[in-house]
Amino acid sequence: MNGFNLAKLSMRERRLILLAMLVVVLALFFLWQRTFNEVRQMREDVYRAQISAEARAARGIRPTQPAGQAASAVTSLEDARAPLLDGLSRHGLILSTMNSNEAGKIAIELDEASPSALFLWIDETKRLTGLEPSAVQIDARDDGQVRAAIVFSVDAA
Repeated sequence: MNGFNLAKLSMRERRLILLAMLVVVLALFFLWQRTFNEVRQMREDVYRAQISAEARAARGIRPTQPAGQAASAVTSLEDARAPLLDGLSRHGLILSTMNSNEAGKIAIELDEASPSALFLWIDETKRLTGLEPSAVQIDARDDGQVRAAIVFSVDAA
């Protein structure tokens, strides 16, 4: 079997092969760069969360509650709205829709959210209000963000 012999090709064919190899190398570089940027952004998000937690600890604020707020159980839909919205704002999450019904459920949709900020908000909401998600749907987006639909159930006391 004879191998690939570049010398047997015409000058035009050699240039086309060189151009194709250049396109492949550039495509691989851009894919690597995009992946690197996503990983860097996730590391920065985690670092910011750690710095924030360390700063709260240095000021003597318990990690389970933000400054000026006491942990309390939420027992009505009206009581649940404010802490949910405050937490979204604190974590830089933008609310797309919020709906509630007579069954004591609050549905929240976020079209664009940082995964780390979303999980920190869910965890903080659970610790501060006692509200736990009864349903969660998270879909990844091409830009490293996520779309999320979260349903919280409020049990009336």
